Amino acid sequence: MRVLELMRLSSNIFPGFYILALTILILATPLIVPVAQSQAITVYCFVAKGCEHCARVEDYVNSIKTKYPEATFKIFDISNNDTNIELFVALAKGFNITEESREVPTVFIGDTCLIGEEEIVKNLEKLVLKYSYDREYRDKAGEIIIAFIEQHPPIVPIPPLVSVVVAAFIDSLNPCAFATIVLLITYSLQSGSSIRMLTT
Repeated sequence: MRVLELMRLSSNIFPGFYILALTILILATPLIVPVAQSQAITVYCFVAKGCEHCARVEDYVNSIKTKYPEATFKIFDISNNDTNIELFVALAKGFNITEESREVPTVFIGDTCLIGEEEIVKNLEKLVLKYSYDREYRDKAGEIIIAFIEQHPPIVPIPPLVSVVVAAFIDSLNPCAFATIVLLITYSLQSGSSIRMLTT
């Protein structure tokens, strides 16, 4: 009963008391703002040894790796690797890059392709930020790579016949068996007769 009387008294004395109390309550309550969380993304970078532009792009990629731990940077060297060349061609086709425009360095991220050092250095970091917080992010290059691997399973080479024969011969030289044969031959030579050797 006293609480109600106190409230009536305070509302009569301070007509704006309720508005003031409500304002203080709202301001004192911390605002809960949802913070967007970054998501894992993958950056595919194709380079070639001996290419100055590629070396500078590799240095640039290595310099921004630490800033974006949510991003995985995969570097493919197409210099002496037929599989990486075929993979690059498959990605170029998947991103509708004409044969004339296919060159290294090239970076694939999300549904975007960056060709050449200048374009990569200018736009890669912006795209990493964009795709890190984009809930609609789609790893188009990753999908193409998975399809490529399914169509081109790794081939386990069959060893040539000569290698198999040599390996079998080396394996057949078991020291114990070889020692037994030598002892048997030595004993037969000492006995003088193969028939006497077999009967003893």
